[in-house]
Amino acid sequence: MDARRRVSPAELNRKLGQVVKSGHGVITGDDLREIGVSRQTIRRRKESGLLIPVLRDVFTLPGCRPDEIGRRKAAVHAGGSSCCLSHRSALAHHGLIYDQLPVHVLRTGGADRRNGSALKRSRDFGFSVLSHQTRNLPPDEITIIEGIRVATPERALLDFAATGRGSDIGKVLTQGERKGNLCWGRLESILEAVTESEGRASLALWPWAAWGRLSEKRHEVDRLAANTAAIEA
Repeated sequence: MDARRRVSPAELNRKLGQVVKSGHGVITGDDLREIGVSRQTIRRRKESGLLIPVLRDVFTLPGCRPDEIGRRKAAVHAGGSSCCLSHRSALAHHGLIYDQLPVHVLRTGGADRRNGSALKRSRDFGFSVLSHQTRNLPPDEITIIEGIRVATPERALLDFAATGRGSDIGKVLTQGERKGNLCWGRLESILEAVTESEGRASLALWPWAAWGRLSEKRHEVDRLAANTAAIEA
């Protein structure tokens, strides 16, 4: 502990418990430093089992487990300052599709070579994080929800469409229109800004969404999504 903010072990345990509870089962290194926990204290508590590593610089307490949002928070924090939730994970966070593991994150710059793999696994908590790389992630394509950096619905959809099932893309489009949190004009602008993208090519199969006419043609989109699901089944 910082000598200027020294507290008793009982008080520290209380503070840690509060942060973990409000943090969906996790506490980050930033959280620990904010309440005055030193690196030496973190190390000692890790060694004694009072802080349990989840991912890099993310922990939980004995008897606690990260929930769905906690896993996303852990994944983004572990990826560094340029990292955000992306692909299906971001769409799920926006409420546009059900979630599936692994947790997907997007980072700018070069490949993450901390362990030579884009797939990281939380050894004690049984979930994986898939890290994607990009050279282009404008600030206006990132938002913050529940303290987590998340790709906007439009950017997440572009990235997800590169590998997502056609039926799932259709669900995102129709749900986005119903919830009103998918901006067709913004999606169109993002599509116009990319020249070579598998996601762009995939979304081109859904012209009503790309041109912002989903409300007028919802029955046609629903029919196309249903047909796609039947084919994929």
